[in-house]
Amino acid sequence: MLAKKAKPKRLLIERLEGRFLLAAVLPGFDSHTLPANDDASTAAVDLGFTVNFYGVAYSQAYINNNGNITFGEPSAQYTPTALTDSGEVPRIAPFFADVDTRVGNVVSYGTGMVDGHLAFGVNWPGVGYYSEHTDKTDNFQLVLIDREDRGPHDFDIEFNYNQIQWETGDASGGSGGLGGTPARLGYTNGSGDAGTYFELAPPSGSFLDSNHATGLIYQRYNSDVDGRFVFSVDNGAVKTPTSTVVTSDHPGGSVYGQTVTFTATVAGTAPPGTTMLSTPTGSVDFYDLSTSTDLGTTSLTPGVSAGAPSTAALSTSGLSAGTDTIVATYGGDANFLSSSGTLSFTVNPLTVTIAADNQTYNYRGADGNPWPTFTYQTTGLINGDTLASEGIQSQLAFYTNATPQSHVLLDAGGNPTGYPLLISGPTQSRDYNIVYRSGELTITPAAATLVLTADNKAMTYGAGLLPTFTYHATGFVSGDTGASLATSPTLTCAATAYNAAAGTHSSPAGTYPINISGPVDPDYASTSYVAGTLTTAPARLLICANPATMVYGAATLPSSGYTVSGLVNGDTQSAVIATPPTLITTAKAAILGQPESGSQVGSYAIHIGNAVVSSNYTVSYVANYLTVTPATLTVTADNQYMLAGAALPPLTVSYAGFVNGDTAASLAVKPIAKT
Repeated sequence: MLAKKAKPKRLLIERLEGRFLLAAVLPGFDSHTLPANDDASTAAVDLGFTVNFYGVAYSQAYINNNGNITFGEPSAQYTPTALTDSGEVPRIAPFFADVDTRVGNVVSYGTGMVDGHLAFGVNWPGVGYYSEHTDKTDNFQLVLIDREDRGPHDFDIEFNYNQIQWETGDASGGSGGLGGTPARLGYTNGSGDAGTYFELAPPSGSFLDSNHATGLIYQRYNSDVDGRFVFSVDNGAVKTPTSTVVTSDHPGGSVYGQTVTFTATVAGTAPPGTTMLSTPTGSVDFYDLSTSTDLGTTSLTPGVSAGAPSTAALSTSGLSAGTDTIVATYGGDANFLSSSGTLSFTVNPLTVTIAADNQTYNYRGADGNPWPTFTYQTTGLINGDTLASEGIQSQLAFYTNATPQSHVLLDAGGNPTGYPLLISGPTQSRDYNIVYRSGELTITPAAATLVLTADNKAMTYGAGLLPTFTYHATGFVSGDTGASLATSPTLTCAATAYNAAAGTHSSPAGTYPINISGPVDPDYASTSYVAGTLTTAPARLLICANPATMVYGAATLPSSGYTVSGLVNGDTQSAVIATPPTLITTAKAAILGQPESGSQVGSYAIHIGNAVVSSNYTVSYVANYLTVTPATLTVTADNQYMLAGAALPPLTVSYAGFVNGDTAASLAVKPIAKT
């Protein structure tokens, strides 16, 4: 067995007729040579691996100078015979023509590696034609590539062409390497049976570099390199390569959940210059590469005519949103190789709506129910999807500016309305665009009736200020107080106070309602108001008897009069006292002719009362005293006469000033006259 060589580099650039081309002929495969000759062959040469060529296993081949190799026996045939004939030796011919290497370059061959696979190659590197002509040379190559990776003894046949300047030897009717019976290329198992051979035998000049339309260096087959023809041998037979193209009935893409039909068009690829005579059969498997999902397998529908492409269609509604890579893989059949095609297909997300449910909460939980648990409704999910399966549910969040202590919210019309209840989360999942709809959290009034009662107040007639009106409330829940009211109630009363500067007078004594009005607390089902009473009490009027004096024995009692204090509200005494008070004293005046009828010296009470005054006042009386002062009594010693030495005459006195019928006898102590 020939020694293996390192994997050759395939990317070689060659200049041809002023143009740069990717060189088809691979380097290497030149560890052995076929000596210069005309129509000679090598002995059987080891390939380095075994090939199955139409049911026969070969591990050796004969290298024939005239542009071909054969199995089983060498071939000296120089004028190319039809590869379609029966009785032919099994042959693989990249350029079956009369090569003459007695001058110029010789044929080389050997083993190597191609794309990681064992390979055996034969080079015809710029060889001339019979007879010993090198004015035109051809550079071509045959490579057999082991493909045990596909199946036992599978292999590829590769024809590579870098330069084709001649096509015929002189002995084949050619002149100057042209005309006559030109070269053929292809393969045969020698039986002539249909499906066991392939041949290109076009008119003279077709293979030459000078023919830019059909020249071999410009053609390609089952390859992306000009000048390279690749034939895949699968399970012993050369199979036609195929191409698979995937299309859809929604070229602009679809929406998640929409049914889409993918069509795989499988076409056989005929070698250059030939036409397809059969169509692929078998089945196509559709696969979503993006999600690693097998979509299913469908059978091919044969083309309507020989050689026409076959098609397979598959409908699905299970594609995930996003850019899906749909791979359609044709499995091949007895005559056609497998192939795959891809389609980048966009599935647009479907819109799903998540709406927060409206909620209610009785003010401060007065009905005993707890703060609500927020919930939502979802519309738009399909295919059994859930928010959990889409990875959304765990990211949902609610927000409201209401709290368990919030008040009932009213709209412009005074009706209870809701606080915004927002829901948020991801705006996209794998398959959906997500739209959120807010709800409302409505706080409903407590069922209790809130009673606001004005407190009773009192003031005195004539006061300069009204009292501060206050109220108290009953029916509050959960710790509410008057401070909880958004607006304090209004307390009013018709009563007025005295203000001299403003010229206003106090309301008369009596009772006046204290009215309460104002906010209807929306936090409660109803609010009632209870008026209070302002009682204006009469002012205190003090009437004091004036003190009086009289002299003992006076014939008349003095008029003491009285003094009034406590007038308010700008009132005058005359306006307030309708009937003056009565003044009474126990003292008595002296009555003429009635001894001791007048009061003795001393103090006697003056009683006062019975005044009729305005109802705006209550009267208090203060008594006083009438003081009886002593009358003046003049005692005069009477003049007396006596003689000298005579006894003293009785000494007597005279009185002047007795009143009240008094006489000297009335004196408890009489005066004594002395001399």
